Amino acid sequence: IKRMRKCRICSMGKNTWDLADEQVAKLVSEVENLSTVKNYIIELPSIVPIVSLKNPKSFHLDSMPIDALIVMFEDLFDEGIRDAVLKKGDIHSYLNYDGKVLASSIMPDDIITQEAVFYHFLGLVDRLKFDAIIGWDSPVYVDIPLYDSWVNLLMGLKLTHELAERGIPVYGLAKGNLEKQIRFSVETLAKIGITSMALHASEYMMVRNEDSTVVQILYT
Repeated sequence: IKRMRKCRICSMGKNTWDLADEQVAKLVSEVENLSTVKNYIIELPSIVPIVSLKNPKSFHLDSMPIDALIVMFEDLFDEGIRDAVLKKGDIHSYLNYDGKVLASSIMPDDIITQEAVFYHFLGLVDRLKFDAIIGWDSPVYVDIPLYDSWVNLLMGLKLTHELAERGIPVYGLAKGNLEKQIRFSVETLAKIGITSMALHASEYMMVRNEDSTVVQILYT
């Protein structure tokens, strides 16, 4: 597995947190001992659409009774968009929308696995007055080495806990490509006080025609 991690072909373009074995051992201990936090969850409707900050037409919602939206945080990496939102003062003013706005941490693997991005995310979410967060995401796919998928899962749980500690309402992401990983993910999120969770179903849907196990996981 360690040789595969260094192989460009084997890695298939999937990124992981770059941690030494000693750091991984410490991470396991940290996640096992995460404290319970008071996570304030806002009430959401049954359907919460995603809007694109890159496409203003997607958030012209005056004629639709929508009480909550999701914004993909990676849209804010566009300097022009970020400056425009900051100029308005907060995300609600920019969208001209008074409902709940959630920030999704789901973004490309090479970005989500950088520590600096996490703290950039924290700062902007607070400054732009998002109402809640979905995440922290972690790259856990059926086609990356098992060692890496566990490292990513642990980091995702640790950083999700850190988000909740800041007092921001957090909806956890149930992650994993094995039943054991998914169970561990859900049980750990519940243990730290995050009882409302989402499933990043697109990860599974992309390979549903290639792997019957994935289909079974979705049904389960």
